[in-house]
Amino acid sequence: MEATIGGGGGHAASLSKTLRHAILRGHRMTAAPRKRPFYLVVALLGAVVFGAYGALQGWSAFLQYRGAIDPALASQEIPNPDDRAAFVARLEACQAALDAVKTWGWPLAVAAIVLGSAMFVFAMRGLAGSSSARAILLQLVVVQAGVNVVEHRLLRGVFEADVNLWETAETTYIRENVPEWTHPEARTHAWGVTARSAYPFSLAAQTFGSALIVVALTRRRTREFFDASGQALGEQ
Repeated sequence: MEATIGGGGGHAASLSKTLRHAILRGHRMTAAPRKRPFYLVVALLGAVVFGAYGALQGWSAFLQYRGAIDPALASQEIPNPDDRAAFVARLEACQAALDAVKTWGWPLAVAAIVLGSAMFVFAMRGLAGSSSARAILLQLVVVQAGVNVVEHRLLRGVFEADVNLWETAETTYIRENVPEWTHPEARTHAWGVTARSAYPFSLAAQTFGSALIVVALTRRRTREFFDASGQALGEQ
């Protein structure tokens, strides 16, 4: 009888010790989560910026396609008849360029809004440590980069018309409000040339940034971090 009691006590002590080790080990695992790589934080913040910027650009284009501007109303405050006629002509050319690409331009604007908003949401979820957000965000970044390439190729005429309209509007403003500036047409034309030159570089910069985000999201340390974070959060 005594031997049996003594054996039972030893078994209980051993079980209690095993449970204490398991609890302490689990506590250490919870207290020391895997460190988030710095490049991943930068990539996720970049995805937040790309998403917000893409959604805003899409919304701006959507408004352009949805509502036309009355040239007579827009130019009524321009006192000089020649400047007014030039502005009206540029504005009508801009609207004609928008109408020419409306068949695919309007869907691209909607796609930019949806993609940008989704990127913003899933990048924020990634910053919160959601493991399921990584795979979805990776796909969104790739698709947004593809949409940007299509927009730059198909909507080049709209961009040119916008720059021409801006040049005319700025020339009129300078002539009326900054008379000490001589040859305003040359000044605004030079600014327009700079904008046209930067147009392909903006696409290259966005594509390069998207590629860096993809690389950051597919690195081994990134996958390990999200796997560990998903387990800690109880994600499937």
